[in-house]
Formats: sequence, C-alpha cells, structure tokens
Amino acid sequence: MKNIFFIFCLFFIANNSLAQNYHSFPDSVASWSETNYTYLPTSERDYDGWKFETANDTIINGKQYTLLGFQDATFHIYIDLSNSWFNSSQNFFINHPGNIIGAFREDSTKKVWFRALGNDFHFDNNWGGEIIFSKDSDVIIYDFNLNLGDTVAWKSEGKIVLAMDSIQLLNGEYRKTFEFAGDGIQTSGSKWIEGIGSDIGFFGAYEISEFESWSRLSCFHFQDSLLYENISTYQQSCDVAQILNINEPKDNLNFSCYPNPASDFIHFKIQSVNSSDLILAVLNIYGEEINQFKLLNGEIILPVTLLKNSGMYYCVVKQNDKVIARDKFVMIK
Repeated sequence: MKNIFFIFCLFFIANNSLAQNYHSFPDSVASWSETNYTYLPTSERDYDGWKFETANDTIINGKQYTLLGFQDATFHIYIDLSNSWFNSSQNFFINHPGNIIGAFREDSTKKVWFRALGNDFHFDNNWGGEIIFSKDSDVIIYDFNLNLGDTVAWKSEGKIVLAMDSIQLLNGEYRKTFEFAGDGIQTSGSKWIEGIGSDIGFFGAYEISEFESWSRLSCFHFQDSLLYENISTYQQSCDVAQILNINEPKDNLNFSCYPNPASDFIHFKIQSVNSSDLILAVLNIYGEEINQFKLLNGEIILPVTLLKNSGMYYCVVKQNDKVIARDKFVMIK
C-alpha cells in the first residue's frame, strides 16, 4: 500500500512539474480563433467567428509591443421560418494578419497589456454591452502571476482565482491554468491558460457570458502548430464554417420537460409517437452531448444532480438515430 501511495505521489509531482516552467505570452506567429453564439428571442441563432493574429513588432514610448490584427472569419445563422428552420453559412477571406487594431506587450511581472492604435477598439462582450479600449492607452488584459484566492478587480465577472491546475496541449506540453467561477446561473466560469490566454477568447477577462449566449476560444495556433482546439458543431475547422444538415422538426410532437427551471427532478415526456426505441439526449449550450437515456413508454424522470453546472441545456429525442423532437430547459442547483 505504501508503494502505491509513493507511486501516486511521484506521478502527481511529475505531472505538476511539467507546468512549472513559465510560458510567456506569444509575441510572434500566433493566432486566436474565436466563436460567439447568441440565441435571440425571435427564434434566430447566430454563430459569429473571428480571428486575432500577431503581426510585426513595434516600439512605443521605448517599450516593445507586438502588433495585433483582427478580422471576421465565419458566420452561421439559423432562422425559424414558419416552423421550418433555415440555416446558412458564410466564410470570409482570411487576409493575414487582418486589420491592425492595436498592440500588446508582456512586462517583467507577467502582466499582459493591450493598447489600441489609431482608433478606439470596440469589443462586443455578448449581451452585456460593448467594451471600448481607448486609443493610445495601455489596458491590462492578463496577469499570469496570480495565486490561489487572488482577486482580479478589473475582470468583468468571476474575479477570484478558485483553482490552479494544468492542461495538456495538443503537442503534449503542459501549461498552468487559472480557473475563475461564473456569476450565478448565467455563466459557467472561465479558465486562463498560461502563454495562450482565456478559454473564452483573447479579451476573455472582459467577456460577460449571458444567458443563452456564449463565447469560446476555438483554436490557438503558435508557429503554425495547432496547440489548442475547441471548435463548435457548426465549424468545419478553426476558421471555416460548414452548412449543417440539421433541420429542426416542424412538429414537436407534444414533447415537454418540466418543471422548467428545475432544481430537483425534471420530467421528460413525449406523446403522439410510437414509443419504441426512443432515446433522450441532453446537450450543453455548445451542442455537446452530455448524457443519453432510454425513454420507457415515452417518458423519464431524472435528478438534476446528473448535470454538473447550473444553466441552460438542450434535450433531444431520437428514434432510429433521427431527431424527432427537441426543447431546452434551465437547471438551477
């Protein structure tokens, strides 16, 4: 037993030591591909994709900065046209490095600063409104010298470092992570990755994750290598949208989930359909499947403890691998 404990300790120490060497913020040949999703009350769902990319170095007031480009990459939309869903995608031409919007630098204390150049940079932080970075003024966007329990006063939400861990990138490297909690049921929190930035985007510290709206870092490239990937279902690749063969059913077949919001148990029930071979799938707001359950006689009651976080979820009913009904619900713990 002592040997097993000793081996476990060695593994834990080795795993954490892999993330001990500090990885500075990239100052060349790097790009951040991002996605924003918004569900509108008019039954419209918008997916916007954009890209930040490094350019040349520049000297401002005696300090070295890296120029930063920005451009739109993709657009995908679902629109409800009289209970028949229409979807369309558009891919924009990628012109490296995009329009130069400003520059950034990392100082000796591991803080990263952004400076808008030429004009103010207007950044849409979801339904929370617009953040304006005033031109020719340094604004802090990261601090990688944080400790557990530290408060980041200038962050839009989730200001306290609740956990510090590491993540393995696609090239096998480990990077230190700083995890922040969300505020209430309307956001699931965020994570900063050393040498990359926030998992919800380059300006992730200023993002506000509203109900039925989210942003994410889809891809991070460094020196032409893909190190991080978390693409959405509408994307073919980091900066390319695909037209999905997904049409929502015209008739929801009396499918219901209640109570909604749910805080203890939630009841799923479908009527007016042959109840054989019915599968219920629960998905998060990113469209990623979390669990599958068999619907016996067209219904099932589930405890909300099966879901990790409070927030909105989608529920889909399948029969013979075909989607026949869907809905959404909110879970509050």
